[in-house]
Amino acid sequence: MKAYELLDSASKWTQKAFARDRVGEPVTVGDKRAVQWCIVGAVNLCYPDFSEWSKKTDKLRYELYSKMEIDRSLSSWNDDGERTYEEVYELLKSNNV
Repeated sequence: MKAYELLDSASKWTQKAFARDRVGEPVTVGDKRAVQWCIVGAVNLCYPDFSEWSKKTDKLRYELYSKMEIDRSLSSWNDDGERTYEEVYELLKSNNV
């Protein structure tokens, strides 16, 4: 599964935690109770091998740097108060992550 497939609806995306359960409490990315993920958590769940995860997150960061949309970590970009689900989903899908 690709991260954009995991985050196929706004209800599955979160901010300020890698993953959350049904009541909004933070949980680990692979926890069976997880129903929401941030961009980094989604990539981590879908690409658990560190080398593959690193390639995917580097690709996403490069895309954002090239558009001058990021000057910090991918998590910080995700957690920006003005960030939208649509921006996160489009970044993942357009990069086939």
